[in-house]
Amino acid sequence: MKEAPWLSLAITVSNDKLAMKLINGKPIGNLNNRPGIGIVNVRKRLEILYPDQHELTINDEEEMYIVNLSLSLTHIDPGLVKPVAWSQ
Repeated sequence: MKEAPWLSLAITVSNDKLAMKLINGKPIGNLNNRPGIGIVNVRKRLEILYPDQHELTINDEEEMYIVNLSLSLTHIDPGLVKPVAWSQ
């Protein structure tokens, strides 16, 4: 029986710190062990927007990926960030 894809996301903001934990199930039989260009781009962007004010860890477990991200929200250059419109 094939398991459906799943994920769990938790985001908290406390004082001037944002913490995010994402757990993402791996597809059964996935043999692609190469990291995508997306992870490299995320790391570069975090370094530009949050130099020395972020921590990103990605754990590659047997059945899932676990991503932890923490950001200090005390200083960010407004010229580097574009507003995002949310819709539901």
